[in-house]
Amino acid sequence: MSVNDPLKRLDMKNQEAAAVVEKHLDEGKIKESVIAIATTPCPQTEFYDREPLVLSAIRHLYRPAFEAAGCDTWIDDYGNLIAQQGSGTSGRKIMFLSYAMAWGIGTMQNPWSGELFDGEQFGVEGEVVWGRGGSEWHPTNAAMIETARIINEANIDIPGRIIYVISSGGHTSSSDPIYHLLYNDQLTADLCITPGTKDIVLGNCGRLDLRVNVFGKSVHSGGELSAGSNAIEGGLLALERLRSIMPFPPHAVADPDMGTAGRLSVIGLASYPFSPGYHNGVGSGGHTLQNLMRFLLDRRLTPEQDVEEAVQEIKDAIGDMSPWRITFERGALQYPSKHKKDSPLIQGVADAFTAALGREPGYRYVDYTIDAGYLNKAGIPTVMFGAIDMRFCHGDTEFTNLNDTYELSKVYANWAIVNAR
Repeated sequence: MSVNDPLKRLDMKNQEAAAVVEKHLDEGKIKESVIAIATTPCPQTEFYDREPLVLSAIRHLYRPAFEAAGCDTWIDDYGNLIAQQGSGTSGRKIMFLSYAMAWGIGTMQNPWSGELFDGEQFGVEGEVVWGRGGSEWHPTNAAMIETARIINEANIDIPGRIIYVISSGGHTSSSDPIYHLLYNDQLTADLCITPGTKDIVLGNCGRLDLRVNVFGKSVHSGGELSAGSNAIEGGLLALERLRSIMPFPPHAVADPDMGTAGRLSVIGLASYPFSPGYHNGVGSGGHTLQNLMRFLLDRRLTPEQDVEEAVQEIKDAIGDMSPWRITFERGALQYPSKHKKDSPLIQGVADAFTAALGREPGYRYVDYTIDAGYLNKAGIPTVMFGAIDMRFCHGDTEFTNLNDTYELSKVYANWAIVNAR
């Protein structure tokens, strides 16, 4: 072992865990899990975390997989799966939290085919498995299943508790699933990992969804226009005013490490009364001045950003909209978080990474988030670490990178064995 060998600094626990993982890891079984996940439809729809396909995936794919890996399981009344290993008599309680729901199908072809391809055509090494969600949660979910399987097969004594959660959320734009897990199910943990990049995420921006409603008055577009007020005209005026603070509002608080301030983006708009023909791409728009135009804003939040100040800056930019009436509705709020590189949480994942893969990890900050921020805020130290590849997320070309999933499984299993004992 050379002087510069990163394995030299690791304690015996990590080295022993790495040996167990190396002996029992089964790439064939991981591939089987990935294909099973990729061929199980689980899209975001208008039903969000109540989508029957998502709940079916939890009941009929994930629950049996964790039970086959020796876990005790239960599904709460929100549809979240909780699987557990370990006696819980002593030691720490650790948690993996991931998601069943992939993004919507969009224009992706064959989103649930699970076909195997050579990743070279996509600029990645090794085999990939085609399927919606593969560049986000799927690698983490497969790695969680393999972690449970390794611990069960190796008959490892876990005096603590390992909790594997597959949430019905993922693309809900709501914090309801995590609230339910923490407050209704009363889940707690000493440490937690949620999906992230292959680099350990030291910090992430939060996000506020803000709906802006501009109200007018409907009238037939071929009639007395003076009797109505077109909400679309008002909405376009409001959007034009917002351009003065986009993409980075003047009062956005920059973070010295993340190297960014909170961005402001328009991510959706619609007008009403709803015309089925127009919205379905056929027929007319109803020949009616609209009485409501609604648009959705995405405001990213750094750890030091005051939410109310961010909202007020948007309101001030739009200003008085007379003769139109305007209202603002706060939607989902995902919290930012930030960790020190030498914190026990980050160092523990870094040690597991080095023990499992024989090299030092990378570190980064990201602009996206889901539940890590709230878990940290709730007192559960949580890090984002997984195999998310933002080059392909939500696009027409999405897949699970098998090499990344094999490596992730090694790190997860090592981390779980060391930290739940």
